[in-house]
Amino acid sequence: KKVMQSGNMWKCPKCETATDAMEPRYILNLTLTDATGSRVVTAFNDLGTELLGQTAKHLLDMEKQNPQHVKDTVHNVTFKQYIMKCRASEDKRDMSRGVQVV
Repeated sequence: KKVMQSGNMWKCPKCETATDAMEPRYILNLTLTDATGSRVVTAFNDLGTELLGQTAKHLLDMEKQNPQHVKDTVHNVTFKQYIMKCRASEDKRDMSRGVQVV
């Protein structure tokens, strides 16, 4: 769930619950390109951890200590070849239709 910091607590705006700890998770916007073209996709926590080689919590902690570490981590995985399986689902938000690649 998405949470917002409120003082020393983290609060969910939807369900109004609060907690003193939160677990950072990845939501990565990626552009995948092959011989047929390119597609923008969203990758979530498991793939983000696999691609970047570290958890979102570790990367967030490192950002506070060494901001260059984050830039180096992202740079090390860009413009590389990967084999990925993608799922597509129909997106029906706002009464418009489109294909969402998952």
